Amino acid sequence: MPSIQRLTNSPIFLVSVFFVFLSAALGVSRITHSSTSNDIAASAVLVETLGDGGEIFVPEYEQFVARVEAAQRVELGFDIASRLVSISKKEGEAFVAGEILAQLDTARLQARQTELRATRDRAVASLDLAKSSLKRTKGLRTNSNVSAQALDEAIRQRQAAEADLAFANAQLSSIKLELQKSVLKAPFDGVVIERLSDVGRTMSVGLPVLLVEQSAMAEIRASLPLRVAQKLAEGQAVRLEHSAGVFEAKVDRIKFSLSGNRASDVFLHVADIDERGLVPGEILSLQLRSDRQRSGLWLPIEALSEYGRGLWSVYLAEPLAVEGEANSVGDATAVISRKTVMIDRFAGDYVLVRGGLAKDDLPNVVLRATHRIVANQKVRYADQNAVIVGAQ
Repeated sequence: MPSIQRLTNSPIFLVSVFFVFLSAALGVSRITHSSTSNDIAASAVLVETLGDGGEIFVPEYEQFVARVEAAQRVELGFDIASRLVSISKKEGEAFVAGEILAQLDTARLQARQTELRATRDRAVASLDLAKSSLKRTKGLRTNSNVSAQALDEAIRQRQAAEADLAFANAQLSSIKLELQKSVLKAPFDGVVIERLSDVGRTMSVGLPVLLVEQSAMAEIRASLPLRVAQKLAEGQAVRLEHSAGVFEAKVDRIKFSLSGNRASDVFLHVADIDERGLVPGEILSLQLRSDRQRSGLWLPIEALSEYGRGLWSVYLAEPLAVEGEANSVGDATAVISRKTVMIDRFAGDYVLVRGGLAKDDLPNVVLRATHRIVANQKVRYADQNAVIVGAQ
């Protein structure tokens, strides 16, 4: 036993054991590598590339703020002076055309109306008396019992009485009109936006009571730079984006600015604007096709792999110089290379990249499952390359 213990503790024994284990490990590694190589040689990894579908073109849009506006937005008030006694609608309440919205105190007008009615009645009585007097004077004049002057005076009295009656009727009509104007009626179907006066206030002529908007026939206004507005035409279809989705509108009219420093107003019409739930004041995004040229290439997002430090990788399956040339993968037709790119911007399922990728590289871009491949790996193309069609 002591001799065995001395042998196991000797440096020569320990070195011998180390080399035995090292040789065994290398042997296992060679066996594993050989087995893996044989498996790969049997069937190389299939990759799907962009193919010959050509360059991807994704339309870009410039976005501008648009706003839903009522066809009419007005401040309603009275054109006579009096004390405000009632407002029948609150802010946010809807109304219909002809509905009473507010009223003024009419006590003074009603008293004046009573006075004028009495004046009219007196004018009617005076006219009746003048007519009777004229009739008698004419009879007496026939018998030469009165002078011609008396007949003329009777005629003038009747005419004066008729004028007094007409004046009284005109004054009554004026009071009736003022009574009508003491009631504020809705000029159209709409909604109350704001109350500008309170009950009890003495209203002067033209002082607003309510701010209202017409509920029907809303339109959309967008303020655009002159260079953009000049490219639009009446009747042209454009895209509008709302929280409810994207829909189409048509250019109704354009108000060009006279100064290049001011925006031009473009008015848009949406046929079913009420059905879409758009109300005045809502903000939308007007999207117009951009004609600006951007440097870079469009790729499907799934073709990119994260590289690090803000960069991304694109894998290329480049054809072998001679298909089937001697390599460890018997049916390989391409070899994988990797290029780094930077993302410029996103557009749906596509991304605009800049960097080391050239236009000629597009057919060899590996589309998906990039986690299965590494640089310098030999692969074979799928039977049919994918053809990507850019969004229209």
